[in-house]
Amino acid sequence: MRTSQIVFGERQHLLRVLDSVERSALPASRLDQERRVIEQLIHARTQELNRINPGWDEKVGTVLSAEVKPDALDQLSRLLERPGLRNIRGFKQFGGKSGR
Repeated sequence: MRTSQIVFGERQHLLRVLDSVERSALPASRLDQERRVIEQLIHARTQELNRINPGWDEKVGTVLSAEVKPDALDQLSRLLERPGLRNIRGFKQFGGKSGR
């Protein structure tokens, strides 16, 4: 079974690949084609994350927010079906990126 952490990691990697492709010197038609394919893959990972844990991006955004209060994090952690989000803040501190 694929976990949210695996799918999240794949999506983060695809976002970095998209950034790299967009900085490359590909001809415009090839760049558009590559961008479309990568964006479709990113969208598929986002849908998969939301099937595993509905509202994934909103929950991650809350966890990563510097303004979030500790009691809100505690409440969110109790609502999680899987413990994966509890480690996202640590992931961010060690160089991970959040994003769509």
